[in-house]
Amino acid sequence: VSVYDGSSWDSVGTGFPSNTTINALTFYNGKLYAGGDATLGSSTEALFSLDSGNWTPRIIRYVSGSDYVVNAMAVYQGKLYMGGPRLATWNDTTETYNNLLSFVSSSGIYSMVVYGGYLYIAGTFSWGGAIPVNNIVRWNGSSFDSVGTGTNGAIYKLKVMNGELYAGGSFT
Repeated sequence: VSVYDGSSWDSVGTGFPSNTTINALTFYNGKLYAGGDATLGSSTEALFSLDSGNWTPRIIRYVSGSDYVVNAMAVYQGKLYMGGPRLATWNDTTETYNNLLSFVSSSGIYSMVVYGGYLYIAGTFSWGGAIPVNNIVRWNGSSFDSVGTGTNGAIYKLKVMNGELYAGGSFT
């Protein structure tokens, strides 16, 4: 993770394992959080927070594979949401996560954004909870809803501008 001051880039903090990939950054409860993937043997570290100049692992799972990778993060209704092959929330008081939804290995979340009072979640998937969807779903804090007919291909990025929701990806 680096910061640009208008003229040069500087590293932010120390403590990431050497093979770490950071896919997402967000501020939550006054801290900078980084989500990604750092595999150390059979341990997968997916979420880090910057504490006094050091990156501290917050989610460490002893599993093989990439089912704990974080590709996207958003703060919604006071909770930190993390998306990848799973949708989960992080509780920084108890330092625990709550898994809300798991996808098959070839599916996952790539982007999340708050828009119109909902958390919009996009990627490559065909269902949100028990609801059939096409690569995008919205969450109201307790249940999922479809977003129109969705798209016919993956959504990699969501952005809100001038009161409208934009999606970018590989769809027509």
